[in-house]
Amino acid sequence: MLIRSQNKQGIYNMDVISAIDFADSSNSLTHQIYVLINGREYLLGRYSTKEKAIAVLDMIEKKYLEPSYINDVGGGEYAKYERSVFQMPEDKSVQEIFVVNPLKLKEYDDAIKEYISLSEVE
Repeated sequence: MLIRSQNKQGIYNMDVISAIDFADSSNSLTHQIYVLINGREYLLGRYSTKEKAIAVLDMIEKKYLEPSYINDVGGGEYAKYERSVFQMPEDKSVQEIFVVNPLKLKEYDDAIKEYISLSEVE
């Protein structure tokens, strides 16, 4: 899987990423998500709240766990996999629905799937 940065100026391959993490900026007005490759940090995106940053990490995880090739799993069943690119969303497009509320987990899961499918169309 590839991850395209929020500013669209970088594409990072998950196969060489050591870590994906977020940190508060020095003024705590933004929360930055970055990748670590060979000991060097690369900025993926900035978000206005910690909850939005965590929600985007959830979206990356969900996209990463999607199948990426076709495989015979036995018994006449096949798993369909697709190569994928995750586009880091703009802060304004990470809606409150993406902020986890235990009472709305199904709605949260559906919203992430919808965002991912819409981002693949662009």
